[in-house]
Amino acid sequence: MSENISPKKHGEDWELKFNKITELAVELFLKDGENMSMRELAKKMGIAVGGLYRYVQDRRDMFFLCQNHVMAKMSGDFESITIKERGDVIATLTSISNYLLDLAEFDYPRFRFMFLLEPPQSTKTQGEHEEVCQRLGIEGVQNLLMLGIQQGIFKITEDQVKLYIKVLWGFILGPGALISPMYDYFFFDEDKDWKKRFRDEVIKITLQAISN
Repeated sequence: MSENISPKKHGEDWELKFNKITELAVELFLKDGENMSMRELAKKMGIAVGGLYRYVQDRRDMFFLCQNHVMAKMSGDFESITIKERGDVIATLTSISNYLLDLAEFDYPRFRFMFLLEPPQSTKTQGEHEEVCQRLGIEGVQNLLMLGIQQGIFKITEDQVKLYIKVLWGFILGPGALISPMYDYFFFDEDKDWKKRFRDEVIKITLQAISN
């Protein structure tokens, strides 16, 4: 399905089913990761597998639809953090970093789905949900970096912003994986507070990287 498939272009019944499919698909991606089954999703919806393709282009498009659904909630949380910190860029980035590290440590299935899971392969052209996902992933951080530059907090140029968006994501998401339950067996430590100290150090180093 290559045409625009926004729910606003269809009837109310279609939109209700679209939303239900999205919610169930998110649950399956969180539970099964890369093994998420369109067949199981169709069974839960009580429709044929082919019926799902009235709503998404293919399994890859479904993946990004679900990422957008989760990212919309996260973006709302980021906006609340920004309001709470009253324009303090450093405090906002610190709080958002802690939000993402909390996600890794305490809600690993969601963290894995959003940041570590490889999207399904597809032979079709990029779907609309994939395009939206790309924008959601950078706009909020880009706006914060630009504000920090304007306030003289970050010693980087506007031309370097796109690079430092990747720097920020990398500094947080890599350590996020390390403090997740996935590595508990590997980084066993009798010191139960190591994750807190590790997180604080990661955030300090991250902010130093763009402030110096």
